[in-house]
Amino acid sequence: MTARNRLLGVLLTAILMSRAATAQAPSADVQALTKQVQELAEMNKVLADRVADLEKRISAMGKSQDATPAAPPADSAPAPAAQESAPAPEQASTAPAAAAKAEDKEKEKDKGHLLEVRWDKGLRLESQDGKFRLKLGGRVYFDAATFRAPDYWFLGGDRIDEHDGMEVSRLRMTLSGEVYEDFLFKIETDFAGDEVQLTDAFVGVRNLPYAGTVRAGQFSEPLGLEALTSSRFITFMERSMATQAFIPYRSLGLGVSNAFFDKRMTASLGVFNGGIDRDNFWSFTGRLTGLPWYENKGRRLLHLGLGFAHRNPESDYDFRARPGSNQANEHMNTGELPVDNLNTWSAETALVVGPFSLQGEYLRTDASFMPENRHLTFFGLRDAYKLDDRHFDGYYVQASCFLTGEHRMYDPSTGAFDRVIPRKNVRLKGGGWGALELALRYDTLDLDEFDVRSGVRGGTGRNWTAGLNWYLNPNMRIMLNYVHASVDQWEYDGGLDIFQARFQADF
Repeated sequence: MTARNRLLGVLLTAILMSRAATAQAPSADVQALTKQVQELAEMNKVLADRVADLEKRISAMGKSQDATPAAPPADSAPAPAAQESAPAPEQASTAPAAAAKAEDKEKEKDKGHLLEVRWDKGLRLESQDGKFRLKLGGRVYFDAATFRAPDYWFLGGDRIDEHDGMEVSRLRMTLSGEVYEDFLFKIETDFAGDEVQLTDAFVGVRNLPYAGTVRAGQFSEPLGLEALTSSRFITFMERSMATQAFIPYRSLGLGVSNAFFDKRMTASLGVFNGGIDRDNFWSFTGRLTGLPWYENKGRRLLHLGLGFAHRNPESDYDFRARPGSNQANEHMNTGELPVDNLNTWSAETALVVGPFSLQGEYLRTDASFMPENRHLTFFGLRDAYKLDDRHFDGYYVQASCFLTGEHRMYDPSTGAFDRVIPRKNVRLKGGGWGALELALRYDTLDLDEFDVRSGVRGGTGRNWTAGLNWYLNPNMRIMLNYVHASVDQWEYDGGLDIFQARFQADF
């Protein structure tokens, strides 16, 4: 018998009893009983609604309740019987309500681990509670270059002579993310070229008191503004010659970094030991940056920074660079040198005033060499040939201006430049022009250091680079560069003109 039938039975019993009482009671009692019957009818309506709601919950939980209440005695008053039966549904509904509430909490807990997919300048997956974030990224650069070199360079063969060509200079896929809020990871692989290379591969912890973020694995050493700005966001197709020659880029190690004073200062420090598919040797690298002027979310800023790296190759080591194009030969090249240890210094600055920006860096490396060979004499071991300590240096200065009013974006948490956001994206129907940027750079590198006794002849280079960047949207741009390079090697010298273009997409 259902709860609804039981309630109807209670009501009918009360009515019959009231009629029986009416035959024997005086009229005052009849009126009182009639009033009680009306009250019971109203209570029945309320109880019926409660029972209907209770039945829905019980049906959803797959439970049933099949208890039949005892009929009240014939001589008992109807009002007390009804009052005693009324609380029963309330008591019965307490347990299912608590169970339903617990079930709702469990569902909410499960929802926290469901990932929502969205596009925010790249493909993002994020849990509803914000504890899990994944980013699927990638980049592809298609480059084309043509060269105009002195006619006699062909006598040096492919090592010196240049050839026009096209290439996919970068083809990378990236998976990075944060798990349980405070833990992070990144894996990035480059498929361009003849071999697949693992560029980034690290795990880390963030939000640590004082330390900030700690990483372990292969990642960029904290040295140089141009080096730490992703190739997706640099102003020219290739970095300066000094950055190529002296910055170690990615290495295996342990690093710590943090931002202080409302992100007006950053500090990074790391210890490294070679890299994947690279000779292992210890290095210690650090960088300190500051923002003495920062307004309007980086539309106006002044960036200053210093960096230092100490490395102990204790083996053959070389310095080399290409003059402004990834398809050019390494015209600045010291060849392998018996290096004992290296100290590299960097000073960096950048100024952004609306659409106009200036940027520059000076880099210097002091190299201590090992004896090439020794022989035994009457007085003991004596060096047959030894290179004195040498130093090499280089710098660059560049300026850029957005013709469409945008400005270079800056990330104060890392002390490096970020993605440019056009005011209006290029659209085939009713769209804007995107963002247009003009840029000019002068950079130099000196790898010559010798005297009458001995020395290193790695060559010197001076480049003028003019660039035009067209940002179709935040994820795509077309780059045009003209490079006039002056090369001075001990074997050859001359001017080299390079015309090149890049079609870039990244997310």
